[in-house]
Amino acid sequence: MKLKLSVLAIIYFCFSSPAFCGISIPKAQTEQPQNTQPRYQMKYGTQENQQAEFEEQAQSEPAKAQISTEQNLKGFLLARSSQEIPISYNCLKENDGIKYCLDANRKPLEGKIALKNSDGNYVSIENYKKGYLTGLCSFFYPNGNPKLRLYYKEGRKNGMYKSYYQRRGIEVSANYKNNKLDGMLDLYLVDGKLYGRMRYKNGKLEKGFCNKNGKKENIKPATLRSFPENQIYNCGLPIWQPD
Repeated sequence: MKLKLSVLAIIYFCFSSPAFCGISIPKAQTEQPQNTQPRYQMKYGTQENQQAEFEEQAQSEPAKAQISTEQNLKGFLLARSSQEIPISYNCLKENDGIKYCLDANRKPLEGKIALKNSDGNYVSIENYKKGYLTGLCSFFYPNGNPKLRLYYKEGRKNGMYKSYYQRRGIEVSANYKNNKLDGMLDLYLVDGKLYGRMRYKNGKLEKGFCNKNGKKENIKPATLRSFPENQIYNCGLPIWQPD
């Protein structure tokens, strides 16, 4: 009887105080495992760099998409009073090669813009409307003599095109339509004599002749078929051809 009471007493003390009997009972786990997945799926992976993503988007949306090249230029805005106002701007080329320009505030360039060389002579005078070349644009040799005059419409060559020799005198007289040679093109020697005449249609050379050694030589049919589109046939003269 006394043995049973002793066993019951030991069971009671072990139940009420497990440490008394050297027993450790694990505590119930109350903390839930943390979620390791990020709250936001961002390009740069962390919230700290989210601003960088916004800035990149702003830089990649300059009113015209898919820009291929860029130039940083500084020139003068020619006001109506002939006052020269310093201006910085960016000119970019779209996929079709058309130049599109933005001012320092990333707004489409407007007005007559001039560039000068270190001697103070004009390098170019261009007219812009809504960011595109429009109207008469002129380019000059380092000595200030005219090098090229041509007309643009919404960034594309449209109308008269005339290039000049450095000592003056017309070198090439042509016409463009929607950025392609169209109509008659005349080549001149330095002395002003006609050296060649070609006819273009939508950029394609259709017919023409060159005056070589005092003789008129027609352009061969094989040459007409293989000649690159929208290129000036120079009759062998080393003429300057802009982009």
